Amino acid sequence: MASECSIIIPVHNSSRTLKRCIESVISQTIDNIEIIVVDDGSNIQNQMAYKEILKNDKRIRYYYLDKIGVSGARNFGIKKVKTKYMLFLDSDDYLDPNLLEKLLYDKKEGVITIAERDSEQRNNCIIKSEEYIKQLAKGKEPGYCTGMLFDRNKLLFDQDIEYMEDILYTTKQLRESKNVIFVKSSYNTTKNPDSITRTKNSDIIIKNIISANIAINKLKIICPNYSRYYNKKEVVVLESILSNLKDERQTSEILSNSEVKKILNNLQNISIIYYPQIFLARHRMIKIFWHYTIIRNGIKRIIKP
Repeated sequence: MASECSIIIPVHNSSRTLKRCIESVISQTIDNIEIIVVDDGSNIQNQMAYKEILKNDKRIRYYYLDKIGVSGARNFGIKKVKTKYMLFLDSDDYLDPNLLEKLLYDKKEGVITIAERDSEQRNNCIIKSEEYIKQLAKGKEPGYCTGMLFDRNKLLFDQDIEYMEDILYTTKQLRESKNVIFVKSSYNTTKNPDSITRTKNSDIIIKNIISANIAINKLKIICPNYSRYYNKKEVVVLESILSNLKDERQTSEILSNSEVKKILNNLQNISIIYYPQIFLARHRMIKIFWHYTIIRNGIKRIIKP
């Protein structure tokens, strides 16, 4: 029987979590799947561990690449897909046993089925893809690409960015589809303390801010009607990156970077509640920036409908 869908799993020194991930895939209630594991430059110890984990299932194809980043690894996997549909899975996450069966049950061409992780209310709920894009731009839907069953097509991840690459790719896929169907089944995520979103490394943080800016600008080109939402999203991303830092000197150093300063100066059309935040960031008033962020978030929680 021909495989119905492919699961693309990029890995990088992930042997500690890959076993649970792979077991959740090979234990799915449907058998006709292909599993593509793309090793993004892991060390030799992890490579040996992967081969031990992967050796007993003929549906698994393993590829080793010199390190090119998660977007490059996913793109390599996309090009190896032989099935009609595909799903991305991170190596530290795992699936409920019936997730693929449920996603495939409602899947048809031009429809993206999504594992609804948080709410019973949206089980089997159908919305227009354009509405999902709008909610994604507003920050009311998550921007990840994992746990979504896509049509196989020629769309690829942007390898120039390593932060917010998910939301950019997902938006491109949504633009090619008609509807989104939410399916209640768990795609289980694991918080990774080594994630680039939690890094304290100044160079990586600056790179993340620049990557987010590139992604936002590309989103504005793809969806110009939602530019005002993307401007706000960029401020929120900047806030989430900087609010993790508690070292005033390091924060000041990051905000003094010429590229970061240019990004701050170019931010336009933001909601009035964010104006003080940008002003404080521009002038590196770090402690006031942190306090304002706390107060603003508190106000948002109080007035949230």
